[in-house]
Amino acid sequence: MTLKMATPNGVKVLIRSVDDAIKVFNNPKSETVKMFVLTNSIQDALKIATNCKVESINVANVGRFEAASEKKQLNADVGCTPKELEALKEIAKLDMETIHWVIPTNPKISVKKLLENN
Repeated sequence: MTLKMATPNGVKVLIRSVDDAIKVFNNPKSETVKMFVLTNSIQDALKIATNCKVESINVANVGRFEAASEKKQLNADVGCTPKELEALKEIAKLDMETIHWVIPTNPKISVKKLLENN
C-alpha cells in the first residue's frame, strides 16, 4: 500500500507475483508501455529477465538490510548469499545492460565489474 501512495499522479502501479508479472510483460498490449520493476530477490529478477524482453537491470540495493553470515559483500550496497551470487552471475551473462546504480549522482557500475573478483 505504501508503494501505491508514493506513486506520482498519472503513473499506474501493479503489484503481481513473478509469474503473473511475466504474463503482463509478455502481453502484446504491454509492448509500448515503459515499465519499472521492483523484485524481492535477484532470483526473481533473473526469472523475469529470462522470460521477458528486458532492456536493463539495475541491482541497486541487495542484501543491505538483512544480516546473513554467508553473505559476500561485493561493495557497500550489494551483499549476496551463494544462491544470490549465482543468480547475479547468470544475469550478467544476459544480453542486456546490467548495472549497479543506487542514485543518479553516483556513477553506474557494470555488474560484470562487481563480479570480477568473485
